[in-house]
Amino acid sequence: MDRQYFFKLLSASSLSLSEIIKIIEGSQIPAIDFCNSMALFIAEHFIENPDSFKECNLVLNNLFQFMASNDEIQSVIFPEPASSVYTAFDEGEYNHENDSNNVDPVLKYTVPMINEVLKKYG
Repeated sequence: MDRQYFFKLLSASSLSLSEIIKIIEGSQIPAIDFCNSMALFIAEHFIENPDSFKECNLVLNNLFQFMASNDEIQSVIFPEPASSVYTAFDEGEYNHENDSNNVDPVLKYTVPMINEVLKKYG
């Protein structure tokens, strides 16, 4: 599977769920495997390209939209490591309640969480 190719396809900001499904079905691998493989690719891409948070987050949100609607994936809650990568990026989207305004949530939360995911699954 050419993960870079699918990353580019999933980085479009206005994808509908049906478009996301077509992209994922085009990979011709099981949905859970696709989501986990792409999540690891996104994590690796982000660590190698720290300025890519927004793009990676967009792709993950598109993947999550698919995972939340897919019966096969729903039957296992959310697969790992896709769930952990999504959570790590989610934590970097906002300033946390007890953090000062000068704290970068991406650096404080996302980067360490992604490093842990890569250590465990990468």
